Amino acid sequence: MTRPQAALLAAALLLVGAAPALASPSVWDVVRQPELGRADELLALAERSRVPAEDASEDAALFLSSGTSEELERQLNARAAALISIANGQDLGDVRLRYLLGDALVKADKSYLAEGRERLQQALALAPDSPLAGDAWFSLAVAEGKLGQHEAERAAYSRALELEWEPELQATIVTNRAESTMAAGELGLAIRDYRLALALSRSATTQALAYWGLAVATERDGDLPTSLELARRASSFRFGPPNHLVVALDLPSVYFTPPYEEHYYRALATMAEAAR
Repeated sequence: MTRPQAALLAAALLLVGAAPALASPSVWDVVRQPELGRADELLALAERSRVPAEDASEDAALFLSSGTSEELERQLNARAAALISIANGQDLGDVRLRYLLGDALVKADKSYLAEGRERLQQALALAPDSPLAGDAWFSLAVAEGKLGQHEAERAAYSRALELEWEPELQATIVTNRAESTMAAGELGLAIRDYRLALALSRSATTQALAYWGLAVATERDGDLPTSLELARRASSFRFGPPNHLVVALDLPSVYFTPPYEEHYYRALATMAEAAR
């Protein structure tokens, strides 16, 4: 089934640039456990390593329009994961490093998904009430989905939703959960989530992807006329510079499982234009 992940890149940027911070260890904590001071320094270094240099990207729009942005994000996260791993950061007693390591591995490369999932599960078991837990559940859901564990994916998105209060990020989570639910053939629940995401979101990216998913779910539920109207609405959203506008399906943050399912979405839009 098609599973485009709504605004994953936007969410990833939020995780890198504005993740909730935990208090650094006090002077007395470091005296009692010197490794905590080392962990705090390593954490700061790893977090900085995930942020592109100023000359690498002057405008956040590049992350939506440039084909190289996805590769840049992978490289930055791989660098952060390597720093933590080489320094044995996961064994320094600071659960923040486990959270960061798991998230970076999931974003680095598909070959690290299983390890990233394990690190996130460890961090969530050790500190389930951490301010980082909501972002970790989201990353865990992404890993589970890419590894084909769709029931675990939906459960992780639901846990992330419980911990998120900002409506726009709630909409992203709900849209992703809807994609997973549709893949499992539960069309009624998927349609409900897509409509909830549309009610929550003010982001053009999230709304466009929710309309795309809703169009496919509606068609698979047997209502082709409504599906075509939804597909027309989804394809009306355009992104990027004026000389290179693309639809939401072309954004670097969107992927399909299996890849050929992309044609199902595009076919609906083509049918909608032909019907018009």
